[in-house]
Amino acid sequence: MGVWQLFFGRRSIRRGKAPTAKTPRQCRLETIEKRQMLTAEPAHVGVVYAEDDSGSDLTPDRFEISFVGGAEGSQLKRLVISGDQDGNGFDEDDVFFDTITNIASLGALQGQGAIFRQDLSDDVGTVTFTVLDGSTDLIIDFSDFDAGERAVFTVDVDEAEYYDPSETDWNTINSGFDTITSGIEFQGSKLTATIVAPHFYDITGTDIFLNAYDAKFEGKGLELPADNHNGFVNRTAGGVVTLQQVPLPITISGTVFKDPNLNNRQDAGETGIANVTLQLWQRVGGTYQNTGHTTTTSAQGQYRFEGTWIVPGTYRVVEVQPAAPLFSVGATAGKVDGATRGASSGTDIVTDIVLLGGENSVSNDFAEALPGSLSGYVYVDLNENGVRDSGEQGIGGATVRLLDQNGNPTGRVATTSTAPGNLGYYVFNDLLPGTYGVAEVQPADYDDGQDTPGSAGGVALPPPGDRITGANIASEINAVNYNFGELVPPGTLSGYVFADRDQNCIRDSGEQGIAGVTIRLLDAGGNVIRTTTTDTNGRYHFDNLRPGT
Repeated sequence: MGVWQLFFGRRSIRRGKAPTAKTPRQCRLETIEKRQMLTAEPAHVGVVYAEDDSGSDLTPDRFEISFVGGAEGSQLKRLVISGDQDGNGFDEDDVFFDTITNIASLGALQGQGAIFRQDLSDDVGTVTFTVLDGSTDLIIDFSDFDAGERAVFTVDVDEAEYYDPSETDWNTINSGFDTITSGIEFQGSKLTATIVAPHFYDITGTDIFLNAYDAKFEGKGLELPADNHNGFVNRTAGGVVTLQQVPLPITISGTVFKDPNLNNRQDAGETGIANVTLQLWQRVGGTYQNTGHTTTTSAQGQYRFEGTWIVPGTYRVVEVQPAAPLFSVGATAGKVDGATRGASSGTDIVTDIVLLGGENSVSNDFAEALPGSLSGYVYVDLNENGVRDSGEQGIGGATVRLLDQNGNPTGRVATTSTAPGNLGYYVFNDLLPGTYGVAEVQPADYDDGQDTPGSAGGVALPPPGDRITGANIASEINAVNYNFGELVPPGTLSGYVFADRDQNCIRDSGEQGIAGVTIRLLDAGGNVIRTTTTDTNGRYHFDNLRPGT
C-alpha cells in the first residue's frame, strides 16, 4: 500500500475517454542553444516499445534499445522512460509499470520477476533498473554501453483507462486499467537519454514516443524494428533522442620572456615581456589558417587563449615579434598533462598542438633577448702607457670599423666615427650575441700608439696594428673601453750658440754663431739622451722628439 501513496492526493481522473487513437501531447518550450562550432557527429538513442501479447497479456512487453553515433568513446549512461504523458502526475491515459501482482494483476507474471534483460550486446556492462510498482517512471542506468550496441528488456506496461484516487478497492481500481497497452496508447510517453564521452560535456535530451515512428528513425542507422513490424499494426511505439555533444573547454597558454643567457628556457629571475601580441592558427585540411583571434601578454609576460570557439583540433601559436631592440631566441612547445604536445617551428612559432575537449596546453613559450654594445675611445696617449689616463683627450672624427669573429667587416652598420672635438667616443649598438672586433683607421697627424681590449675580453695587435679582436658580446652586455691610443707627432728642439757682444742674452743682428760647440739633450731627470754640435752658423737641432720634458 505504500506504493499507492504515490497516487493518493492527485487530482481526479477525468471521466470518459475518446475511443479513437490518442494525439501525443507535445506542446512545450525549449531553450535555443547558443551557436558554436561542434566537432562530433550527432549521437542517436532509439527505443522501440512493443506490446507482444495477442490479447491475454500473459507475456511482458518488450523494449529494444539502440545507440549509434557520437564522439569517440561515447557511452549511454541513463535512460528514463516516463508514462506521465501530460506531466500532471498519475492520471487517466498515463501508462505505468506493473512489477507486482497487486496492481493490474492480470498482467503480472506468475512466479518470476517482472523485469528482466535479454539479448544484450556482448560488451554491455551492468544494467540497473529503478522502478516502483505502479510508477510511471522507469530509470535504467548502464555501464559500458558503447555506440553500436543494443539491449532488450521486458516489463509489463499497463494503461490507466479510468482512475479515481479516492477508490480503495483493488478490484475496482484494476477494472479501470488496461493490461494490454498498444503502441497508440503508449505514444505520448517520454524518453530521456543521457550520454557521456571523454573530452565532452555530459548531455541529456528528450523525445516523445510515437505510434508511427519510421520517419523519425529514418537515416539514423538505429538497429531497431520498423513500425508495424511483422504486420502487427499499432503494437509498437518509438522514440529517438538526438544529441549533439559539446566539447569541454580548451585553453592554450604560455609566456614571452627575456632570455639573456640565450638557453631558450625561463630561468629564475628572467622576467616576462608585456604587451606582446600572439596569434592563434588552426589546421584546416592540410594547411594552417589564421583564426583571427589574438591576445597580448600581461605585465608578467603571460598569455592565454580560451573560449567556446576553441574546439578540438590542431593549432599553431604565432608570436608577433616585439619591437626592436628585442630579438628572438627561440620557441618551446608546451605540455598537456605533463607531456610535450607540439613542436617549435623557427623562433616565433609553436605548431602541431593537437587538442581534445577539456585539454589545456601550457608553457608554449617564446624567448626574447636584448642586444649588446661595444664602445671605446680614440685618444692621445701622452705618456705612451696604453692607458687612457685622466686629462688625456679624445680625438674627434676618427673612423672605427666593426669586425665579425673572423676579422671581417660585419654586414650591419660596420663603420662609425668618434664624437667630435676632444671626446673621441664611439659605440656600436644592437649587437646580437657573438664575437666581435674593432679596427681603427689611423688618424692623420698622429702616430700609432698602444691599443687595449675592454671589458668583454679580446686581443689588441701591437703597433701599428690598429685592431682589437675577440670581444665576446652576450645579450644585454655593454662592452666598454676598447680604446685606441695615439701619439702626438714628433717635435723638435733647436737654437744657436753665438757671440753676445753686448751681453744682453739676445742674438742681435750681426752677432755671429759659433761652430763646433757640443750640445747635449737631457730628459726630465737630467740624463743625457742625445748629443750634437753646432753648424757653421752656430745652430743646433734635435729632431723626432716624443712628447716629454
